[in-house]
Amino acid sequence: MTKPRISLLLLLSLAAPPAAAQPEPRYEIGVSKNVMIPMRDGVKLATDIHYPSRNGSPAAGKFPALMERTPYGKERGAAAVANYFVPRGYVVVYQDVRGPLPVRGPLGAHS
Repeated sequence: MTKPRISLLLLLSLAAPPAAAQPEPRYEIGVSKNVMIPMRDGVKLATDIHYPSRNGSPAAGKFPALMERTPYGKERGAAAVANYFVPRGYVVVYQDVRGPLPVRGPLGAHS
């Protein structure tokens, strides 16, 4: 391809509208904090689960999930992510890794 043709394609791709619009919020946000999830070796990891709800109860159905494990404290940044994705039909899960905070067990890269 020649440079002018590549430039034209790049310009057109930047000017095009997004492929799909983001869905409008349809759900409220429910939260279960500090759910202790047992691992195979018996160590329990503190987990916050943000889920779609309606009228204060979990919404019926299956939802895609976004999960993050963090050594920095699951509260950091979780609200912003949950406030965007949960009303649009996602479950957002934040989990502390081994070692810090209320989690028990050794901290290691492959623990």
